[in-house]
Amino acid sequence: MYVSECFQNLAIEERTRLEKRLGIILRRVEERHQIRKTLRNIFESMEVRLRAEFEAGAIWTGLLDHFCILPQDRMTGEAAEALKKHPLTFWPESHICTMSAEAMEVVGRMDCVRESRSILSELLRMGTPDKRALSRWLGLDAPASALDLYSLIGQTRGSESPDFSEFNHRYLTDLFPEDAMALLWFYRGVLPLYECLRLAETENIQAEQKKCLEGFRLGYLIAEPLPVEFGQTQKFKIVCTREKNAGMVSDLPSLYKEDTLQRSLF
Repeated sequence: MYVSECFQNLAIEERTRLEKRLGIILRRVEERHQIRKTLRNIFESMEVRLRAEFEAGAIWTGLLDHFCILPQDRMTGEAAEALKKHPLTFWPESHICTMSAEAMEVVGRMDCVRESRSILSELLRMGTPDKRALSRWLGLDAPASALDLYSLIGQTRGSESPDFSEFNHRYLTDLFPEDAMALLWFYRGVLPLYECLRLAETENIQAEQKKCLEGFRLGYLIAEPLPVEFGQTQKFKIVCTREKNAGMVSDLPSLYKEDTLQRSLF
């Protein structure tokens, strides 16, 4: 959810809190795109501080484990107080702590977050063909932006947390060999990874491969490119992402159902 798109509709308490923590009077900025640009500049200027806080395990980093949404009744009073004081947080309802889309766009691109293997970072760095393929794989009629896909994956995950650790640190070719049809056109550089993964689901594959594909579809797994050695082809390692199950957000779908999934932001 972009603060720039809903600021005027927020409770006066939250508008005041945001302005105090961000150090700017947003109510005087009339254009949404100007609010978005201003917020992005503020968060970018905080990057050194945010990186240090992330490495120190600051309280806000826990939001990344739950798709950046956390109801207040699932945190301690001390944690809630600390989160209300941080400029990164956004409370669209008095009992719901989240991170604004403007903040996620900056935080998700930080190297330390990417190295923690967050699906947020993976989606933000993903190219248009892969985002288009993943959108189709998740049942969307039109391609979605990285943040829309992030929120949709959070909503789509069930309350249970399946274990995909059996795939962690295995080569992609261990599951889908280079000479097999499943990912052949990806390895040859013809089709994007997520298009081949989506198509592989329709083929006659083994149960282990099907489980691996489900892990990719719902962001439990990502393919991490390895350094290319001289004379060798690019290899990919499968790794588990940091995000935990989405039980935290499954009962809060209205936060993201504002026609955002019906538009393309590529």
